Amino acid sequence: MLRGNRLLLAATLILGLSVARQAGAGTFRCEFNDPSGTEGWNTYGLESQGVRDGVWKLTAKLGTPQMFIPKLEVDAANQQIVSFRMRLGKGITSGGCLLFIGDAQPTWDDKTVVNFQCQSDGQWHDYEVDMSKNPLWKGTVRQLRFQPIYVAWPIPEEQRTIEIDDFRIPDLRDSQSGTPELIPNGGFEQVDEHGNPVGWKKICDDPLPIDVTEVRKFGNPANTLPSQDTPKGKHCASVSIPAGKQEIGGWSLRTPLKGKALYTFTCWAKREGKPNAGVAINEYKGTGERTSQHVVAIGSTEWEEYTREFESHPETTMVQIFPHIWESAGQVWFDDMSLRPLDLSKASGALATKDDTPFSQLTRAVETPHIAWGVPLAGGAIRVLAIPTHREVIELAQRLDIEYSTWRRFEEGDATPGGEVMDRIYYGPRKRGMLTSLAELQSKLAQNPQVILFGQCNWKGALASQWEVLSQQLRDDILAKVRNGAGLVIIRPTKEAQLDSFMEKSVSTPALLATGIPFAGLPVLAEDAPDGKWLKCFTCGKGRVAIVDFQHERFGFFEIERSFRRGIDSPFTPDVTYDYRATPLHYEYYQSLLAKLIVWAGQKEGAIAFSSMRFDDGAIIAGISNSGAPQEATVEIVVRDAEGTVEVRRETKLRIRTGETEFKQAITGIKSGAHFADVWLKKGGKTLTWGSAYFQTQSSVEIAEIVTNRFSYEAGEIVEGKVNISQALPEATKVRFQLLDSLGRIVAQRDSTSPGSREVTFQLPLLGPVAIHHTVKASLIGAGNAVLSEKSAVVLCRRDSPDDFQFWFWAPSANNNALSRYMLKDMYDRGFDVAYISLLYPQPAKQITGMYLNTVKPNLHLALYTTGALAISAGGYDRNTTVRPRCLTSAAFRNSLFDELRHHATVARDFPVRAYSLGDEIGIGMSEQDFCFSPTCLEYTRTYLKSVYGELAKLNEEWGTTFAAWDEVKPMTRDEAKQRGNFAPWADHRIAMEDMYTNLFRECADVIGKQDPRVKLGAEGITGGG
Repeated sequence: MLRGNRLLLAATLILGLSVARQAGAGTFRCEFNDPSGTEGWNTYGLESQGVRDGVWKLTAKLGTPQMFIPKLEVDAANQQIVSFRMRLGKGITSGGCLLFIGDAQPTWDDKTVVNFQCQSDGQWHDYEVDMSKNPLWKGTVRQLRFQPIYVAWPIPEEQRTIEIDDFRIPDLRDSQSGTPELIPNGGFEQVDEHGNPVGWKKICDDPLPIDVTEVRKFGNPANTLPSQDTPKGKHCASVSIPAGKQEIGGWSLRTPLKGKALYTFTCWAKREGKPNAGVAINEYKGTGERTSQHVVAIGSTEWEEYTREFESHPETTMVQIFPHIWESAGQVWFDDMSLRPLDLSKASGALATKDDTPFSQLTRAVETPHIAWGVPLAGGAIRVLAIPTHREVIELAQRLDIEYSTWRRFEEGDATPGGEVMDRIYYGPRKRGMLTSLAELQSKLAQNPQVILFGQCNWKGALASQWEVLSQQLRDDILAKVRNGAGLVIIRPTKEAQLDSFMEKSVSTPALLATGIPFAGLPVLAEDAPDGKWLKCFTCGKGRVAIVDFQHERFGFFEIERSFRRGIDSPFTPDVTYDYRATPLHYEYYQSLLAKLIVWAGQKEGAIAFSSMRFDDGAIIAGISNSGAPQEATVEIVVRDAEGTVEVRRETKLRIRTGETEFKQAITGIKSGAHFADVWLKKGGKTLTWGSAYFQTQSSVEIAEIVTNRFSYEAGEIVEGKVNISQALPEATKVRFQLLDSLGRIVAQRDSTSPGSREVTFQLPLLGPVAIHHTVKASLIGAGNAVLSEKSAVVLCRRDSPDDFQFWFWAPSANNNALSRYMLKDMYDRGFDVAYISLLYPQPAKQITGMYLNTVKPNLHLALYTTGALAISAGGYDRNTTVRPRCLTSAAFRNSLFDELRHHATVARDFPVRAYSLGDEIGIGMSEQDFCFSPTCLEYTRTYLKSVYGELAKLNEEWGTTFAAWDEVKPMTRDEAKQRGNFAPWADHRIAMEDMYTNLFRECADVIGKQDPRVKLGAEGITGGG
């Protein structure tokens, strides 16, 4: 309870006696639309300044001011969120709280407090306080006390103002009124002559095909019983399974269900003991094949209401409601089951709540390197609704003038986001259902975004544009927005997207998108551009639609995983996560393309546009079209080399006439090679339009190649190599060699003059290195110190780590996207030392090398999770199988394992690897698995037993067996040994397998050690002895 609140309880009791407003069941809402009243609120320590334009303005008179609603009727189970819109004085540092009186606490008491943090920026903010965090919020709540601030008094006058708008307590049931009940006899009150609930069957008599085998094996109809232990009415359903049993029990009811529709399921339940108890909502189609499953887990030992919202699978025609216990012991009771369709339009008003969990909020607190293509934009900021919520939205906002909002769909686990630690420590438990998620999207659509942007997501293990996972009602809402003038950009739609409604009229690629993108210099887009299939543009009513599907994204070895990896880390730009051709500079142009798509779809391109752009005869030449009046503009030009280094900056004035204007700017003094020229047209510092061109130049003499004698060096060694020159080196030309580290230092530098030579050697000492990643840069320098040509080669310093204690983190196993690159640098800056990389496949050496180079460039060491083949899960989960599917003594398995380890170590030996791991949770098998009885494992076991017993007679004496020859010796499973009353044949087998596993581990270490003898090898946990 807050300081000073106890002193005010008496005042609370007195003020609470006055009747302000009667509130029946349902959503409670105060909109403050009546200037003559305050809708039933009483105040203490507050002076009303009146109600105007839907806002109640007050002034605090003490540090703990309070407001009261003396009479309420709130159903705590269905009304868990108190939401309000409030603005406080700028600079105030405060928290606030709510207290209540209800069935669970009939008098005012500190125990009912629920706190919230106030915003201090002087702006309007929407607050949502989850009252269910307080265990006393149950039954009926009858009075509410609202304390908007609590501060030490006095405070400055300007901080005493409190403004409140739209205070409400939404009721979930408001979204369900008038909808039909789909579960007949969900309260189990109708019973037959045997006392069983009418319409319900025992699961043993009614399993879906997918459950038949398990139900036949573990099902017991005797454990599924009606009950009278119910919170209301006379009857409920129960399942009771005795201790020590692993049975299945439960009830089944089937009812028709429409596909691609929204539903809410509720029930009351409690359990005793720790059974695996829940309600399975099994959707299926006519064949009985299950299309989707939603499970409500029962965890309370007291009667509690459970809710689950879901959208049915498109192919669903029926649903099975299956309250149950699954293969465990304990007791569970179920009552008042309900399944109703959801009407989103009714829900959005009452339930539109923000997804304000910390990990769902985008922030611009971190600014990454970027090119500001359209910031600020002459036409003003563009309102963009981006889906899903992703860091790429912030990357776009750094480069284009947008006001953004984002949304992500409700996913499994959102009901308790972040898990127990995040819930309890950071912000308290929150309940976010699918309905509130969709209602949130509908409320954001109501804010009329100018452009709606859809990107890639992973939905239930499969890739989809977030468009595909929307309900039809929301799709219709978006279609209406587009026809009314909004823009729509969809990236990577699948075949199930059903976008025909938006394709009213096809249009040719707009000039804004056809010109000013340096396609030829960009991986993926260079291959996409020629046939134009990657982009389709349409008009739809008054709106514009762009559908983008990058055709040539590369995944290398991971091509087999394209179906569920594509676009996950770059939902709005080309996915180059696995394409190590792409550089950070290329990402700037991918974002430029995205920005241009937004500008075009939002119809914000203005009167001026580039109609052409090229580099020709030493100059940038641009055609400019102007459909408006003539005007003066500033032209800004920046030329960069392929690494992103700025070579040229120019700025000049230009009068742009109506119609076509040609602009030409000579570019001199740049070296040979690839370049990107960026051109902006600006007025008053604001961007009218922009574009870029890719081009290549040649010098009369060039460095053709740079070669080092090794890739990896030790501290103190000499980096040696040579460069090959395209022709004999002219008299006034020299070659400058620099050894640069990734921290920006020049480690060594040498100049060489060898007139007439076509090959020049170099030696650069690697002294006192503090970085891992180094670059040898050779520059051909002519008269006036002009750089004519450059070539670079990467070398590594495999230095020892200076620390005995290191911080490790799991790092991505493919990392060429912009997000991964920045994350790696950020982790190093935060003090991490070692990037732990999982290598689950023997990827090609070139792909692994690219990944390693990106990882060590920020100065991180490596640790390698080299294989998943030894994981205990690799043996499967069948307790009755005695031959391991991946037998550890099989020659084929062992050769494959050793080849994989050898392959990884051959590449990694040049890198600073701290340790190799053979995996996590590795072992012979899962608990109660008796592995392995394969011929090769039996042979190993016999050899081991010979070394232990020496003579067969001694083994027979110990085991109680009569084997006549060693070839006949066969150990026993635990169950066999238990039946005979002698565990020696089982225990010896287990010890033999442990001996085999130890030797296998040693052999793995030898394989890696031959390639990389300095590195340690281990495992994260050897847990599975069987």
